[in-house]
Amino acid sequence: MSIFQSVYSQMSDTNSFWQTDEFSNYHTKGKPYIFEGSLSFFYNNEWKENQLVKLSKSTIYFSEQPGVLVSSKIKWCLVSSFIEETSLKTIYGFTISLSSTIIQDFYTESSQSLDHWLMFLSQVSIMTTLQEDYVVIKEIDSGKFGTVYLCQDIITHEEYAMKKIFKKDFKNIKYLNQIFNEIAILRKLDHKNIIKLYKVYEDEKTICLILEYVQYGNMLKRILKKKKMHEKQVMHFARSFFEVLEYIHSKGIIHRDLKLENILMTSNIEDSEFKLADFGLACYIDKSFKSKSGSPGYMAPEILRGSPYSTKVDIFSAGIIIFILLTGTSPFVDTTTQKIIEKNTKCRINFMGNECKTMSDLAVGFVMEILRSEPTYRPTAQQALNHPWIKYKKSCDLEFTTLSPYTADKVTFSKVADNLLV
Repeated sequence: MSIFQSVYSQMSDTNSFWQTDEFSNYHTKGKPYIFEGSLSFFYNNEWKENQLVKLSKSTIYFSEQPGVLVSSKIKWCLVSSFIEETSLKTIYGFTISLSSTIIQDFYTESSQSLDHWLMFLSQVSIMTTLQEDYVVIKEIDSGKFGTVYLCQDIITHEEYAMKKIFKKDFKNIKYLNQIFNEIAILRKLDHKNIIKLYKVYEDEKTICLILEYVQYGNMLKRILKKKKMHEKQVMHFARSFFEVLEYIHSKGIIHRDLKLENILMTSNIEDSEFKLADFGLACYIDKSFKSKSGSPGYMAPEILRGSPYSTKVDIFSAGIIIFILLTGTSPFVDTTTQKIIEKNTKCRINFMGNECKTMSDLAVGFVMEILRSEPTYRPTAQQALNHPWIKYKKSCDLEFTTLSPYTADKVTFSKVADNLLV
């Protein structure tokens, strides 16, 4: 059985595809449509010819008569297309399956109309015709939760990344929730620096996510080659990165797994051009949330201590990333994962070490602020964007040897650092 259908059946107690509501205007329900078109189908044993049907981000619906709305919630439902050849003409259409027994066929006016409907339905539902739509070129990467392939659209020849996950690998409900999480959140987000999810497919054995293809590897591979970045490049990157965080936090979302591996590079030359990826551990803001999620060495101390946390955990992880880019090393580097976690929890960061000597005072001050152990004193993404170090790049393009110090002297930083260590 489809994993998505099984989840839908748990969420819904209906045994009918269509539900009737008395609303004069669907917009009063707060769900404007993303597409509309003419469809033919059976409804209550009556043939509806070229009925105007609308599609929202979760629902397909039409008006049977003034004041009466007929709708069906199709989020997470399976969609498959069909073509029927007759002696008179070719018939085009698609099927939406709420479950193995609740199914509705729709017929379109032409193949072009079918393509339009499928394009928008793929933003809402789960598709089933992967092999008809894409061809796999090569394997790009593999990990704990699946394998990523480079694939090509059979019609347009555009290249995409295909994340293939085998259902047999879902050992418990937690892994399944991560897949649902990633799909739901990526469908909600639309930002130039966030990886785009185009379609989701399911068959008997696998779930496949069709994602934007970013060809220049991740930030970890980039920094391993360069050892560290020039501060000016890091400053450009930091501004874009905190703009992304400000955006996702404004949507009520915490990423929870910010690290170098999840930053994909969109340029082979510019180190500040990227896409943020892997939202499998992302969650919606909940003041009582205490779940320990993230990667050792990047996690905010409050997560490791089992305390409730907020969007400030992403700020801390961003601080670790920027520290590594500026110095070429992690503040919690050690020989074992357990030792890294212990250092990460204590959060004792030496800002007076040799690795920080090449950083400007403004940069040191910025990193110290976003890596504060106590989240109350850690800035928000918006506040970070107003820091002098971040704003400096907008006002001039001078070499960093001319930067004015952020504080009076290094002694001031030493005192602040001592306070951060308690």
